[in-house]
Amino acid sequence: MSVSELVQSIKQSIEDDPFYTGLWVEGEVSTLRQTAAGHLFFVLKDETAQLRAVCFARVAKTLPFGLEDGMHVLVQGNVAVYEASGQVQILIDAVEPYGAGAAFLALEQRRKRLAQEGLFDAQNKRPIPRAARRIALITSAQGRAVHDVVTTLQLESMGCEVWLYPIPVQGKEVASEVAEAIRRADRDGFGEVILLVRGGGSREDLSLFDEEAIVRAIASAKLPVVTGIGHDGDFSLADLAADLAVATPTAAAHAICADVPHLRQRYEQAADGLKRAASAQVNWARQRLDAKRWHLVAASPRGRLERDKQRFQTLRSALELAISWKLEQTRTRLQNNQMWLSRLSPAAPHGELEEAHQRVAALRNQLAEAQAQLLMQREERVVAQMTALEELSPLHVMERGFAIVRQKGQVVRRASAVDRSQTLTIQFHDGTIDVKVHQREPSTDD
Repeated sequence: MSVSELVQSIKQSIEDDPFYTGLWVEGEVSTLRQTAAGHLFFVLKDETAQLRAVCFARVAKTLPFGLEDGMHVLVQGNVAVYEASGQVQILIDAVEPYGAGAAFLALEQRRKRLAQEGLFDAQNKRPIPRAARRIALITSAQGRAVHDVVTTLQLESMGCEVWLYPIPVQGKEVASEVAEAIRRADRDGFGEVILLVRGGGSREDLSLFDEEAIVRAIASAKLPVVTGIGHDGDFSLADLAADLAVATPTAAAHAICADVPHLRQRYEQAADGLKRAASAQVNWARQRLDAKRWHLVAASPRGRLERDKQRFQTLRSALELAISWKLEQTRTRLQNNQMWLSRLSPAAPHGELEEAHQRVAALRNQLAEAQAQLLMQREERVVAQMTALEELSPLHVMERGFAIVRQKGQVVRRASAVDRSQTLTIQFHDGTIDVKVHQREPSTDD
């Protein structure tokens, strides 16, 4: 019997025996290698023996985790003989991790791989706005999470806008839709921060947020991302990639309003200070306006005329007071004379008494005439002064057709002082006008 015949006989015996079909074998993976076509070749060994194993690409693609050297696994397959080398091997149809579940192992392998790429590094985390005004919210439009977030923001924020990016949150097959929603929210640039939230659920429900597409979308976003997925104790790879991970959707809303109470207090203090400063500025401006108005009135011809009228009234009052005082003094002297006359003896000569009465009457008439003449003289002097004041008043002069010309607030006294294209203000007795100089002609007297 030749070697080939012997090997073929062994091969036929093993492959025809049902015992070696669908067999489960426990062992440790060693010397693992993968071909360009995706086939896996490794040695399955224990303390005393080893067996070559082959996992073709069609099976390898369906494994939920990646094989690694040193991994303890259970493999299912058919035992076969490779004729060229005469070696016994197992052709694998399925692989499961020994002990830990396949899903957990796949998750841990994914976490390590993404961590090695730096997707979870702390130095890549973006700062979270503590009082966000524009928020991109990514969650289910029908879930409890959207209600919790919006309610919390209404109660705690100082007024913010929320743009909802609705997503399905059930099943791993929707991971691409969630990742696209993150990219779209980041690309739109509406928000200052992205909230990715979902209410509680089973571990299988929340495993959507362990998908690599979602993790990479979060890590590549320019806007900071806050996750609030599930409840206390729940965890996902999306939380590791996020810039801030909190336990619940409500906590995520709290996180972006953390500084609002402090900012509200500072805002109220600033508003109060601004109000006081504005009030002080208004009062100061009012005082300046009143002062300028008083100076303007005092400097105007009308103001000077008013002051002259006030002086006239003062002089008139003083004159009336002097006349009244003079009358009172004369009246007192008259009364004294009458008292002196009443004390005269009845035996006095009748002629002397009559003469005294005549003298008193004459004095009374003289006093009345002097008073009338003095009052007339004073009134004539006041009228003359008023006439002179009115003749000297600029308003009186302007009523005859004259005007006052000013350039930049200064009175213009000569034509040579006026520049071409300058704006002049001309004051008439009843108002002012602004004119623009187009031409200046020298006087024939120059």
